[in-house]
Amino acid sequence: MFSDLTANVIYKRMPDGVLSAFAENIYNGSDLLNVGQQTRSGRMAVIIIGSNGLTLDRQGRLVVCSPAGRVVMRIEK
Repeated sequence: MFSDLTANVIYKRMPDGVLSAFAENIYNGSDLLNVGQQTRSGRMAVIIIGSNGLTLDRQGRLVVCSPAGRVVMRIEK
């Protein structure tokens, strides 16, 4: 699994190479323009609102860090 911070999506890549959206709208707050971090990507300024950290705990649950929402959340199996 990996995060796309600007798209606000966590993707899952299967062993056969198939890519799918595992979780969308990690940050689902109402004010997208005043959260997250603004950065430059080439000539475009983008706002980073997605998760920026993923890990699995000892029970195999996904732990997600979301700086825009200022939360650490756990997604059950």
